[in-house]
Amino acid sequence: PATYPKLADVLGFVRPEDLLAVSEGVLAVQRDNGDRTNRRHARLKYLIAERGVDWFRGEVEAAASITIGPARPVEWRSFDDALGWHEQGDGRWFLGLRVQNGRVADPSGGPALRSALRELVSAHRLSLRLTPNQNVYLLDVPDTLRKVVEQTLARHGITDIDGGRGLRRLSMACPALPTCGLAVAEAERALPGVLAELQAVFDEAGLPEATPVVRMTGCPNGCSRPYVAEIGLVGDAADRYQIWLGGDGVGTQLARAVAERVHRNDLPTVLRPVVQRYAAERLPDETFGSFINRASIDRLETVEPSQAGRVRNGGDVR
Repeated sequence: PATYPKLADVLGFVRPEDLLAVSEGVLAVQRDNGDRTNRRHARLKYLIAERGVDWFRGEVEAAASITIGPARPVEWRSFDDALGWHEQGDGRWFLGLRVQNGRVADPSGGPALRSALRELVSAHRLSLRLTPNQNVYLLDVPDTLRKVVEQTLARHGITDIDGGRGLRRLSMACPALPTCGLAVAEAERALPGVLAELQAVFDEAGLPEATPVVRMTGCPNGCSRPYVAEIGLVGDAADRYQIWLGGDGVGTQLARAVAERVHRNDLPTVLRPVVQRYAAERLPDETFGSFINRASIDRLETVEPSQAGRVRNGGDVR
């Protein structure tokens, strides 16, 4: 209860030219008034919950010397990135590249994304932009250079430039172990294997192209935003996770906890029945999160104890 998930509050409307000043004002108000003694209570949401959004708006206006207008109607339909090749409107192209968990690196035995981007930017003076989904846009590519870009990426082991299919496209994990002192379970290092197993479940159900938002964290603080994901996996003990379902995929609806202390190896088993129900009962174009809410799925049966865990501990499986 002390570290509850919460959707954002609407502050209001500002003109594009005022956005930077207002953003700096938000940071200044949090800096001067937020809890700087307790890391678990240091987030902006707690300050707004305690002081109120009207107070916060007034403080931001004073810090930025800008009046924030009433909010205008807006509807979010997707937060997917424009991956692959796209015209950017001036005769040139941009390429959206999927970056798993935002980790631009040259891992041993894996694609050398860091080296590839360095070569492209240095040799051809191309620009980069980062996205909120932790992906990269390679900008200002002339039509004559597109083949060279693809060849350079392929030479560094990057051949899937369209973002991939299924669960990997919108997935994200926090760094967790061994980087974060708050982590009690794996996240970034575990996510690729978990995604492969969950993708097999979706494939078996006849949903190979489904792209539900999957988020994984190593503790309940939720730094990869699992509480608005369609499938949120929240570490609550070593190799154990809460399962949260029912976010709407665009960050405007909270998920809810439907299982606790599920062993990492049992995640596919626990989720398989609900995935099969989704395949059989979904409405046309209905997302996974929307189905969870329409079907009022509030609890999943868990597997306890994990057979895989007993094998690792040297016990017999019967």
